[in-house]
Amino acid sequence: MKSSFYKVITGIVAVLGFIGGIVLGNNVKIYDFNTPLMIGSWVGTALLCLIFYGIASVLEYLEEISVSKNNSLHASSSYNSNNNGSPLEHFLKDEKSNSKTPAENEWKCPNCHSMNLYNDNGECPNCHWTP
Repeated sequence: MKSSFYKVITGIVAVLGFIGGIVLGNNVKIYDFNTPLMIGSWVGTALLCLIFYGIASVLEYLEEISVSKNNSLHASSSYNSNNNGSPLEHFLKDEKSNSKTPAENEWKCPNCHSMNLYNDNGECPNCHWTP
């Protein structure tokens, strides 16, 4: 929200600085037209636009960080409300569920540790490991 405000301000300053440089070069005459004054005002306007655009970029980055932080906090709070225990316990529980012993017609792939049914091929469908 704040970054878009600074981006609009940058556009307004750019347009007004461009027009102002032409007007300033035309009104403050040394000979016919004061080109160095016009170019100087354009350079000043460009520097001012860079400052405002830099502020807008920093604010946009901070807004993205705050949104991602809020999302991660929301995800962790919903995780804790849905699951009892810590994330470490959840990880260990997943590891235990993956380490089951194969049944009579199954074999465990030594590469990806997935459970596969015996067939004529003998190749793991997940990682394509062959004995």
